[in-house]
Amino acid sequence: MENATLIQKHWLLQPRHKHLFAVSAAVTATILGFVVIASLITQYGGKPFTPEGVLSAIVGTFVGVTGAIAAMYLWVGMGWYWLRLDHSSSRTKKLWFLVLVVFNWVGAIVYYFIVYRRAASSGDLR
Repeated sequence: MENATLIQKHWLLQPRHKHLFAVSAAVTATILGFVVIASLITQYGGKPFTPEGVLSAIVGTFVGVTGAIAAMYLWVGMGWYWLRLDHSSSRTKKLWFLVLVVFNWVGAIVYYFIVYRRAASSGDLR
């Protein structure tokens, strides 16, 4: 019982951090989607994202910095959750370790939606 109380008080499961992880996952997934769409458009001859002027530089910098901070926060948080609170089987943990290391922040988005969000919202800490 004491271990369950300790886990529930862990900073990764506090409402503030749950919310920040949700926002970070949404921001990073959205930016990833925009990058994929922009790459596909550019690949097939379209030029919707031609940088012209200061405004595009400011917006690009803001989006890049915001995305980088969100991705880093999410990756570190999901790595810490994997290390301390994920009590999955050894094989499952090894698989998620590879996903988090090889795919970095994209792997953290996947881990957030498949493992963390489900476990943190239900209180079922594997």
